[in-house]
Amino acid sequence: MNSTTALRGIIYARQSLDRNGDQLAITRQLSECERLCTQRGYTQVAEPIMENDTSASSTRKRKGYTQLLAMVKSGQVDIIVAYSVDRLTRKLSDLEALIDLVEATGVTVVTLSGDLDLSTPAGRLNARILASVARGEVETKAARQVLRNRQAVKAGRALAGGMRTIGYVDRRLSELHPTEAPLITAGYEQLVAGQSARGIARQWNEAGMVTSRGGAWNSNTVKMALTNPRYAGIAVYRSNRVNSEVMGIGEWQPLVSRDVWDTAQTILTDPARKTSPGGQERKYLMSGLAICAECGGVMRSAQVSGKRVYRCPRLNLTRRVDQVDNFVREVVAAHLRQPGGPDLAASDGVDTAALRSELAALSSKMERLPALWMDGKLTEAQMVQGTADCQARKDAISTALAAAAGEWALGPVLAAVDPGKAFLEAPLDVQRAVVSHLVTVTLQRLGRGTWRNPFDPSSITLTWH
Repeated sequence: MNSTTALRGIIYARQSLDRNGDQLAITRQLSECERLCTQRGYTQVAEPIMENDTSASSTRKRKGYTQLLAMVKSGQVDIIVAYSVDRLTRKLSDLEALIDLVEATGVTVVTLSGDLDLSTPAGRLNARILASVARGEVETKAARQVLRNRQAVKAGRALAGGMRTIGYVDRRLSELHPTEAPLITAGYEQLVAGQSARGIARQWNEAGMVTSRGGAWNSNTVKMALTNPRYAGIAVYRSNRVNSEVMGIGEWQPLVSRDVWDTAQTILTDPARKTSPGGQERKYLMSGLAICAECGGVMRSAQVSGKRVYRCPRLNLTRRVDQVDNFVREVVAAHLRQPGGPDLAASDGVDTAALRSELAALSSKMERLPALWMDGKLTEAQMVQGTADCQARKDAISTALAAAAGEWALGPVLAAVDPGKAFLEAPLDVQRAVVSHLVTVTLQRLGRGTWRNPFDPSSITLTWH
């Protein structure tokens, strides 16, 4: 390069956290870096690269920093100007990549505290020390932040970080959102009444509510939302992680009671609650519920000879969907209209929260048993027996929780003036939940000429629970 040619410089400025959004730190960096460029006669080849509210220690790629490196690689830049080393990087791995780039291109790194001579061992050592110090500051700051966050959550306060929780106007949960909060509350009520996550997603989308990322709802995002303990006023540290920890009761206004939230978690974690094959929403009342009288298998809907039928996957046993569904609906509606209706008194007052806590304790105990055996504190027979005992109790608790959840599905129907009418007018997934809780439907084979013969109610066996 000719000595009379001005060096081509590019300014890079970064701020990790901009709480007020005023970019004051970025502005100060730019002012000082531009003054340095003027003093040394650098020609700025492009507008300064600015990254506001961007961490240099996270695993996420920085678009501005990536742009900076691309300009250096393409030979557009002779000088990188930054306020300090830690504005460029706080990770040793990034620094090593920058050192390699300097060696390959001859670019110079200049900061307000002095030039970084990355072409010499001493200069590289100095840069590595500065980067290590910056990394240590990040880790120390992170440890202090974790302690502050845990103290805040334990005091019942919501943390301001992360995305806004749908249903509240801000990240501190200081005020209920006027349109979102009622939809979230209704979503819990619909779930415990038997509504599917897909059905809830459809209603939320139709109401114009979007996810925290601005997208449309689906069954997975609905499930993620309804497992958020904040909606029940539960203060949890790291609520979106596997190692979440309940810290206490939140000071914000909950959207549902703890009992409703616990019941919703039972429903959402029930392994028997599965979507239909292929991920499609159920369209027929008894699909996946009706039982084949000959093999005991579950019957599913299929198209045969232009007719929609329930078909046994093992045997050539088919029954028309419309005839079966209409009959079951009529019989169940009549059953609900009987004086007294289904008897739920036997299992009233189930403490679902206590059962779920016991379930978690049993799981933890089962995980410890192999370690106790390896340490010689248990014999192999004791470990095997202990595991079997824990699993048996877990199965019993799961059954009790599922039964409690089933009662919630019946609750809104039984509370109606005309339970039979409420059942017939309920959404399909609510009808399916009620039928599943009340009765087992077994379908028997019809004789020849199935399509021409009149419907025979005696070919359908209903076993009331």
